[in-house]
Amino acid sequence: MSNKMKATLLALSLTILAGCSSNPASLDRKALAANKIAAVDLTSPKQITYTRSQGASRATSVLGGGLVGALVGAGVDGAINMNRANTIIPVNKALGNYNTNEIFRRKLAAIKGPSFSPGLKVNAHIVPVESGVNVLNVTTSYVLSSNHQAVGINATAKIKPTAKSSIYARRFRASAPIDMGVKPGEKINATEWLTKNPSKLKQAIERAMDSIIQQISVDINTGSPAKSG
Repeated sequence: MSNKMKATLLALSLTILAGCSSNPASLDRKALAANKIAAVDLTSPKQITYTRSQGASRATSVLGGGLVGALVGAGVDGAINMNRANTIIPVNKALGNYNTNEIFRRKLAAIKGPSFSPGLKVNAHIVPVESGVNVLNVTTSYVLSSNHQAVGINATAKIKPTAKSSIYARRFRASAPIDMGVKPGEKINATEWLTKNPSKLKQAIERAMDSIIQQISVDINTGSPAKSG
C-alpha cells in the first residue's frame, strides 16, 4: 500500500457523513426528554456484505448509450457483483458466528442521554418493521469496500414522537479502514489476508458501528450541526 493510499485510508477512519433528512420534520427534543424513548426497532443483517458495483451502468447512462449501452453496463456490473459476492463468502466464513445484528443491537441498547430511558429495549429484526409512536426505528447495512481494505456502514433513524407529529428521519454514514499493517510498497491479497486475520475486520466493523451510534446519540439527544441538503 502506498503512503498516499495509507494516508487516505487513515483519513477515512470514523468519517462522519450524516446525510440530510429526506423528511424536513424537526424533532422537539424538550418534549422527547419529557417522554423518553424506551424502545428501539433495529433492522440489521447478520453479516457484512460487499459493495455493489453500479459504475458501468452509470457510465453508459452519462454517455447516452441507449438501451444497448444500458444492457451492456448492467451486464458488466452484474459480473462484477457476482465476483464480489463470491469473494466475500470466505471472509464471512472466517468471521464464524460473528453476528453484526446482535452486536449493533447491544451497542444501541447502551445509548444514554436526555431523550432515552434507562434500560432501553432494542428489538432486533432482519426484515424491516413499522414502529409504533415514540419508538426509534433504525435500519443499518454493513459493506466491505471494493478493495477489501475498509468497512462502510449506512444507517437511517426515524421516529414519530406523537400520534400527531410528522416522522423525523436522518441518514448517517461511517467508514473505518482495516488495520492491515501493510508496509509502504508492500502488496498483499487483501481478501486472503482477511480470512487469516478476521479479528482486524471485526475491529474495523465495530469502530464504524461506534461512529454510527455516536451520530445517532448526538442527533436524537441534542441535534446534529446543521448541514445543507
